This record gives sequence, C-alpha cells and structure tokens, in this order.
Amino acid sequence: MQIKGNSKKQAPDIQEQTQEEVYQDIDPIYLQLKNLYDIIEEVDPFNVPTLATLESWKNQHGDIFISTVVSPNKYYLFRVLKRAEYKKMSKDGILSDPTSIPDVIVEKCLLYPSPSQIWRLAQPAGVIDTLSKQIQYQSGFISEQEALSFIKVI
Repeated sequence: MQIKGNSKKQAPDIQEQTQEEVYQDIDPIYLQLKNLYDIIEEVDPFNVPTLATLESWKNQHGDIFISTVVSPNKYYLFRVLKRAEYKKMSKDGILSDPTSIPDVIVEKCLLYPSPSQIWRLAQPAGVIDTLSKQIQYQSGFISEQEALSFIKVI
C-alpha cells in the first residue's frame, strides 16, 4: 500500500506538521482499513486479517461490510453477492434447496472469520441465517415495500 507523504527532510525553521496534517496526507482508504484492522485486533488479536489481506479484499470486492449479530464484540466482514455469482448458483441448482441457501451465501461472501464447515457448525443456530440476511440485503435483496419506497418524483 502506498502512503502519500513527503519523504524529504524539512529545514529546521519550518514548523513540524501537526498529526492532523500528517493524516490528511495518508490515503483515506488506508485509514478506513487501518481502523477496521484495529477494531478486529482489539477483540481477536490472533486471527485478525492483515492490512494487506484487507487491502486485497477491498481491491477485489469493492465495499467490505462489518457487522455484528449477537455479541457486540464479535465482528464479521463480508462482501456482496454479485449478480453473476447469483445467476450461476441458480443455474447450477445450488439455490433449489431453501434450507441450504444461508449456508451457501455465507460460505461465498463471508471474508472474516473464515466460513469453514467446522466454524459454521459451531455457531449459534441463528447466526448463519442472520449473516445471510445481512449479505442479501447489502446485495440488493430487499422487500418489495422497501424497493417501492425508494421511488422519488423529480
């Protein structure tokens, strides 16, 4: 990751930059990812994704979402389900069993923690369904009423 800034030494008579000015020189995406890293590191220091991993996810998937389900100190990072992925899953029959849809969506879109089968089986019963709903919502699967409420007259 490239951090913007001036690497030349300043003359002694020039005032030092304030911390705020230094942060203004840093890429705002980097600051968001660093903040995300700090949040997760505080509660899960041994399994926190590296900044490089977070940056890779951001570059690969665009928006990254952070969420909690039950515990305010247990965080989940996910990405949206893309239309092409949804169509392929539908074509392949993966979405034909409604009871497996939450598992499939979480397995596909959950970035952290890693959604292994062991991890999924160890979760409280409703966590996977709730995460799936959050992922679906951010992927544009909203109720008809909500979709209609977004229509505005210009």
